[in-house]
Amino acid sequence: MKKKILTILAVSFIITIIGYAVDSDPAPHSVFLQILDFAGMFTIITLLTSFLFVAPSQILKSLKRPDSI
Repeated sequence: MKKKILTILAVSFIITIIGYAVDSDPAPHSVFLQILDFAGMFTIITLLTSFLFVAPSQILKSLKRPDSI
């Protein structure tokens, strides 16, 4: 589980760095706003990436489980 979390964080960080570098908006003058922008992007990308990593495994796990009716 720890390896999966580290993978999710690494992928999210790389995607965030690429997205921040490609962003064509003018940079805010405040360092606080730049950090806040980066943290917000990182949070959103982490949530989306974790959903993409965890959802398929949970679906497969529920399909393999026998129904207890």
